[in-house]
Amino acid sequence: MSISYTWSVENLYRKTNNDAVFAVDIKITAADGTNTASITNSLHLDGADPTSSDWVNYADLTEDKCLGWVKAAFTGLEDDMQFIAKKHLEGKTTTPSSAKGKPF
Repeated sequence: MSISYTWSVENLYRKTNNDAVFAVDIKITAADGTNTASITNSLHLDGADPTSSDWVNYADLTEDKCLGWVKAAFTGLEDDMQFIAKKHLEGKTTTPSSAKGKPF
């Protein structure tokens, strides 16, 4: 069964004096059509400069733009992040070889 991955923004952190976003909380969800599992991570962003030519006003931000920042910062680590989400998914879909508990 093939696994699909969805990246989403859970939260943004911004400075109130200029609305510069300085951190993003993300969630990566792995789904196999029946089960889902997610991991979360936070990314600190450096250098938000309201005078730069690529500045985006806070009110104009989109999830795609924010995910672009995240994926640019995680370049080379995207597969690792998805691998961790996949392992969480596998933990939900495999039958454990041991268990704990009492029969009474």
